[in-house]
Amino acid sequence: VITCNEVVRDPSTGLVIELKCSYDPNTRAGNTPEGAKKAKGIIQWVSQKYGVPAELRLYDRLFKSPSPGKDQPDENFLLDINENSIQIYNNSVIEPHLNDIKSGETYQFERIGYFCLDSKDNHSSKKVFNRVVTLKDTW
Repeated sequence: VITCNEVVRDPSTGLVIELKCSYDPNTRAGNTPEGAKKAKGIIQWVSQKYGVPAELRLYDRLFKSPSPGKDQPDENFLLDINENSIQIYNNSVIEPHLNDIKSGETYQFERIGYFCLDSKDNHSSKKVFNRVVTLKDTW
């Protein structure tokens, strides 16, 4: 567990320039020492310096309604198209070991879902991953 004890801000801009934190080594790898509060989750950070550039495509439902067109005039399902059914993040950074994966393998990316390497748009200078399953669903 890492606890943020102090936030240091730039006096002229108010932007965060430093976090002063403490670390409990007994909680490494999700361990919970006896009598301690259990951590809600584990977050892994990716180094921008050593990470690999990637594009992430987050696909969502194609339609806004579970029954497209049902509540539309003339049952026009096109009125239920979800304009936000894809979000593309061009400046993502991924773990360096993902540079060597094969098409068809899936990986969980922290808190956003499972991803698969794109079989057509992927190239050596920038990996392209498509989200295939979300972690939480409201339908």
